[in-house]
Amino acid sequence: MMRLQRLVAARRLATGDDGMAMVLAILLILLVAGLSLSMGALVIAQSRPTQFNRKNAATVNAASTGLQVGLDRLRAANDGAGNGSLLLLPCTGANDATLAPNGTSGTAPGVTYTGPVSSLPGALTYRVSISYYTADPSGKDLGWLQSNAKPCPLLVVPTFAYVEALGAGAAVPGEPANRGNRGVHATYTFNAVNTNVTGGRLKQFPGSWASPQLCVDAGSATPAPGTQLLMQPCLALGTPQQTFQYRTDLTLYFGGNTALNLCAEQSGGYIKLQTCTSPVNTPQASTYNTSTGTYLAGQQVQEFAFDDNGHFAGASSNGGVTGTCMQPEGITTTTSPGANAKVAFFACTGSTQSPGAWDPDPDVGAGKAGGNTTGMPGSPTNQFVNYSEFGRCLDITGQNVNNSLIAYPCKQAPNSSTLTYNQVWNYVPYGSTGYGQFYTVGVTGQGNSVTGTKYCLKAPSTGNLILTPVCAATPTDDQLWKATGNTNVYATAYRLISKASVVADANNPYCMSVGPIASGVTPGSSDIITQLCDGSLAQKWNAPPNPQKAGLGNLIEQQGGGS
Repeated sequence: MMRLQRLVAARRLATGDDGMAMVLAILLILLVAGLSLSMGALVIAQSRPTQFNRKNAATVNAASTGLQVGLDRLRAANDGAGNGSLLLLPCTGANDATLAPNGTSGTAPGVTYTGPVSSLPGALTYRVSISYYTADPSGKDLGWLQSNAKPCPLLVVPTFAYVEALGAGAAVPGEPANRGNRGVHATYTFNAVNTNVTGGRLKQFPGSWASPQLCVDAGSATPAPGTQLLMQPCLALGTPQQTFQYRTDLTLYFGGNTALNLCAEQSGGYIKLQTCTSPVNTPQASTYNTSTGTYLAGQQVQEFAFDDNGHFAGASSNGGVTGTCMQPEGITTTTSPGANAKVAFFACTGSTQSPGAWDPDPDVGAGKAGGNTTGMPGSPTNQFVNYSEFGRCLDITGQNVNNSLIAYPCKQAPNSSTLTYNQVWNYVPYGSTGYGQFYTVGVTGQGNSVTGTKYCLKAPSTGNLILTPVCAATPTDDQLWKATGNTNVYATAYRLISKASVVADANNPYCMSVGPIASGVTPGSSDIITQLCDGSLAQKWNAPPNPQKAGLGNLIEQQGGGS
């Protein structure tokens, strides 16, 4: 009986130990579970930054891929012979480039390419946009990039391309979709000498008689000597069969294939392409009279003056012009025969606004006026050629000194002393200040001018249009300009700086510049304005070319990480 009681007691003792062990086990399980939850939360908390960092590293590589795609597109824009082609530069529309240099997004003329970087789940992608400029876009804000981007299709040869690339990847859980995307932008400098005469179209002056507008056409990129020039609807700038150059020897040179050495020539009442008498841009002394600007007898058939009425007139042997002009066959003073009309040579008709007048692209060139690269008016023509519109000269609109100034096709004559006053400029320094007056000498019957009266360039006190009032006997600040000439730094060279602007704010001077297209009687001509000096080609006058090598520079990551 006693053994049974002891056994029962032992069992009761064992049952109490088991209960305690279970309690301890449960406590241990709860502790481990709590620790597991804590560790899980810690792992989750740590994994999100890791995923973000991985995305951040991957998307910058995707942006670099996009940048390379853009550069490859630019470098592929060549004719197969190593020469860049304006027609092949990618530029598709007015709002086709998406830019965000400072984190604020906007659009500009240009082109955008997109694509995948890999085909894996959550694949990376790139977006690269390209826009074009004649002034360096490095460090400029969105507003500047938008307002200075050249429109598509490109009508001028750009000096720079702004390339902006964005790399994007799948969203990190719990983060905005664009967080971790990276962007970069850079400036691509084209490998070029910004030599002025690259070639452009000889367009008929626009009017109700010309719809569509017509251009001189050689029929192909490889015309033979004797080819009759025709009028055809204007094609894109740079199309070989419509590309011509107005050279310093006053020849209209076929620029579609310079190896052919062909010039427009008067032949039996028509204009045909023939082998050039002068094979180089500077006429040979043996065939050219440098005092009058004419060829020797019999060679004037390849020499054309651009006269006051916007006609290409024939040259006479005494350095003047004849009464015959290059014009479409069959025109009257108010009508044009349209496409396929032969380019002929007969008595000049009408005024600057007639079917016989011309509106050549600035890219055609400035004739003899392009021979002065001193930054000042002077030999051989005393004209001021704008470098961004290098077939255009500083011109008093309508030969009326009451009007503002425009960039108008450079008037030319074999004997430059016969040029009309409204494009002929002189300079007189004012003491030793570095400033001086730029003036032209008026003639009776032109606005309020009187023969012998000097009219000076005057910076505006309101607005931005430059005028030409009578020169003050004691020059006022608004009639004084500094011609910088060659400063050995191209960005600051060949500018005309208004003294009035320097007096107002020496740190922000204003320069004479080509501005927007003017309205009124001069379609296609730009206003001449004062504008904050920025080093652009539009602010350079009588300037030489600036050789520059191709290269990528100013490579910067987008503000805001490209997101």
